[in-house]
Amino acid sequence: MSDYLSTEEIHEGLLDLLKFFDQFCQNHGLTYFLAGGTLLGAIRHEGFIPWDDDADIIMPRKDYQKLLKLGNELPEHFELKSLENDPNWEYAFAKVNDTRTYIDDDYRIAQHGLFLDIFPIDYIPDAQMKQKILVTKMKALDVLRGAESKKKFKPNEKYIFVKKLISSFAKKKGANYFAKKMHQLADDTNIKNRNSKTNGVCVATIYGVREFLPLAVFEESIYVRFEDTYLSVPKEYQTYLESLYGDYMVLPPVEKQKGDHYKIKRY
Repeated sequence: MSDYLSTEEIHEGLLDLLKFFDQFCQNHGLTYFLAGGTLLGAIRHEGFIPWDDDADIIMPRKDYQKLLKLGNELPEHFELKSLENDPNWEYAFAKVNDTRTYIDDDYRIAQHGLFLDIFPIDYIPDAQMKQKILVTKMKALDVLRGAESKKKFKPNEKYIFVKKLISSFAKKKGANYFAKKMHQLADDTNIKNRNSKTNGVCVATIYGVREFLPLAVFEESIYVRFEDTYLSVPKEYQTYLESLYGDYMVLPPVEKQKGDHYKIKRY
């Protein structure tokens, strides 16, 4: 087996994925945007955040649904996985995986190495209380979904007894069960709020209500420099980044400049 990929090698692999995905979307007339830390990296660093080791994409729901039907058109070493094409899939959103890589980790089960996370942009209720209830429900389901994939716990983890109880319950149901619940909640929310003036990513939301923004934020895209290429971002990226990160051009303290540090190998 090969050694773990360095952060630089992970960035190289993710950049190949992003370039492919951009061209694929252009070929099929699909709209996408860089999101989360990947968008922050594009604007602040003109590429990856130096310590980041993943990549996030968001798409309007209609484009996301079209993408899910095109999985068979990907090259052999890339695969599109979602609940729509794999009923046993353990995430509520889609991923494009590089099948030549895998995660070798003592603490979590993973079916992929290098990957893009792809989230749909859905209509969200305008009322703040309804938004908070939605986030609470989704985060609770995601905790249970993630607990199922836990292989073992680190000795110094906080609340380890509670986490073990949650993990035991979750394993009886299976991660797929909770992923489907999350998927259904997002789908129902999107349908019920067609006349809303707010949209955003609600499935597996990391940033809570900060990710729920006016429709105009995601109405147009522009291309910005990302490493040695150009990729699509929301034209109103400043509104998005300020909502998620505040003064996003300021670097975090050195002690917080760290990513998930996936232990990735090539087959």
